[in-house]
Amino acid sequence: FCTRDRERGDQDTWIITRHHPPREIEFVRTNDRRVIRYTISLEPEKEGGTCARWRQVVTAMNGSTLGGINQEGFTEMVAVDERALNHYLVTGRMLRGNN
Repeated sequence: FCTRDRERGDQDTWIITRHHPPREIEFVRTNDRRVIRYTISLEPEKEGGTCARWRQVVTAMNGSTLGGINQEGFTEMVAVDERALNHYLVTGRMLRGNN
């Protein structure tokens, strides 16, 4: 599927590269500036919940730099991604808009 960054106008393409339910999913998000590989692993907790481990690898493309990414912006991006993922896990639907 594709998404668009409202501020920069970049279109991102998302591709699932590994899917091992119910324990792991990996996908790649790419545009002209960078590629991000996300790996999300799930493990049951003793208390009955689930521990989610999220790993990201960001690679600059086509001579671009990742200099525009600072800690504050990265933290905000991860928070938005977390909200979208939690919404999907609860509802089974993609989160739309600026929620």
